[in-house]
Amino acid sequence: MKLFKFLISLLITGMIILMVGCVRSEDCDGCGDCKYESFKGEFRIDNINMANDTNYRIRFVNTENLEFILELNQSYVKADIDEFNDNTMKDKSQIYIISGDLIISGSCAPENINKIELKN
Repeated sequence: MKLFKFLISLLITGMIILMVGCVRSEDCDGCGDCKYESFKGEFRIDNINMANDTNYRIRFVNTENLEFILELNQSYVKADIDEFNDNTMKDKSQIYIISGDLIISGSCAPENINKIELKN
């Protein structure tokens, strides 16, 4: 009987904690309800950060607005550009056309990249 009362108490306590957590997340300013603004621009590689022996984070800077920066994973870039390799990556004069969506409100992913291509 004591075990039964303990399990019921534990269940009720768990439900209360769950309800309080849900109420708090609904009150979170900017949580969810994300809005994005589309962009398309020309970028060049500014910096390459080696995350480990096989993975790089590539920092792209917009050619018109130097404060507009995107940091993307090397494998993500390779998925869109078949000819992207170490030599291409080291060429900082190469221009890339990147299009996607940037977050303007809410707390979702900061950007969604739709397409990356080399400018000819």
